[in-house]
Amino acid sequence: MAYLESAFKAKWALAASGSFNSPSTISRGRVVSIDQGVLTINKAKSEITLATPTVEGMLPLDIAIGYIQKLDAMSRKSTTYADLKNYSTFNTFYPREMKNLLYFNNETKNEVTRTCTNCGVVLPDRLLQMDHQRPKIGGQIEAVAKVMRILQLTVEGPRGPKCTQLYNAFEEADRHSSNAWIRIFTDQSFLTGAIRPTQMRVTSPPGNMDGRYTLNNPGSILYAILLHFGMGDLLNICLVNGIANIRPLCSACNGGRSNKDRKYPPV
Repeated sequence: MAYLESAFKAKWALAASGSFNSPSTISRGRVVSIDQGVLTINKAKSEITLATPTVEGMLPLDIAIGYIQKLDAMSRKSTTYADLKNYSTFNTFYPREMKNLLYFNNETKNEVTRTCTNCGVVLPDRLLQMDHQRPKIGGQIEAVAKVMRILQLTVEGPRGPKCTQLYNAFEEADRHSSNAWIRIFTDQSFLTGAIRPTQMRVTSPPGNMDGRYTLNNPGSILYAILLHFGMGDLLNICLVNGIANIRPLCSACNGGRSNKDRKYPPV
């Protein structure tokens, strides 16, 4: 699932050859504000240098691609996110269990079940819905910020149980080797297990929420480069439908949520 990596490498090749046309304005938004930027490609050193009124710095190409590979690992398209329920990492967070369920006339059937992560009701897995924690329309930037937090690219880290577990898993994997993080998504190494409805968020000190939605310098550089390459929409689609933003809910809990369920209402 190298949605972002393949697009990035194609844009990089154009930029390195001098045939990429830069937009005059990169972006202005909640997560990072950049009005106009100058992107310099050093082909010999494989470095990307960004200079803007608010962000200045350099990322080696291999570091940028490493981040993008991790973003890809947590990505899905709008047509494929429903398949997450068959994905081993998703099932580590939200496990399926075989249970005898009671039907009409006291008949029981052994079925694959899963728990609604909001109310805790146990239902046949086929009856649970895949909910976007940040809505598909209007919540994309917040979904991107969730994943940036996992990769230590924001001022403050995550506090929810799933993103915190992924944050810790990436941190532990990186202590082993540069590519050990892949095992998070193959054999679920470094993960600690199921997320239950009873797990509550840890109360954060005042002001932390803004820090969770503010990119640090490496995050700002990476995000600006992706926007510079015209990949903002692809990034939004991939991460709003990705594992960090999807959870199983029963129809009652999912139907009762508003599409305006965002930390930051629209300006």
